[in-house]
Amino acid sequence: IEDQYKFLINLGSFSYFEIIKTNFDLIIGFSGTVKSLYKKQKCILEEAFKIQKYTYIPSIYGNMSRRYDKPMLVAEDEKNYYAYIVTTIREANDFKMPVLVFLKDISYLEKLKEELESQFKNQKIQTLKETDTFEDIQKIVKSSTEPSAITLFTKSFSRGTDFEIGKLVANIGGCMAIQTFLHEDESELIQI
Repeated sequence: IEDQYKFLINLGSFSYFEIIKTNFDLIIGFSGTVKSLYKKQKCILEEAFKIQKYTYIPSIYGNMSRRYDKPMLVAEDEKNYYAYIVTTIREANDFKMPVLVFLKDISYLEKLKEELESQFKNQKIQTLKETDTFEDIQKIVKSSTEPSAITLFTKSFSRGTDFEIGKLVANIGGCMAIQTFLHEDESELIQI
């Protein structure tokens, strides 16, 4: 087996903000979180991008069907933090419900993966991190909604990632999404 070497070369950087602001006369966008923006965020849209009109229309996907069946828990220590997540995953897994777990960063993801692998010995625990390839991301996102799947994600995948479920999963109540960190704003909660 030959050794493979990778060289990361920074060829520059750019700002989407500046590209959009300076190169387009008209901006049309869709977002499910505009209503939840902070006043400062709306000011940026209005002042920098000259957006003066917002139109809110119902989702083409129908009414949101998310439920908050579990209370918010603030664990008193790390051991209880992981134990509560594992218990919640086990309960969902008993019904073959896919479980999507969103963690603050890679270190939390790795610790939880280790804990789950010790308790779910015959089950594959998938992980998705920012460092994964585009192909791996697509494959893991797709398989994360299969019955009984357990997938751990870093926080960045809690926004802008589209998950599709089949009829079998829809019939058992959909997926369970577990957010293991406090959201920084309401739009983050809406996205998850």
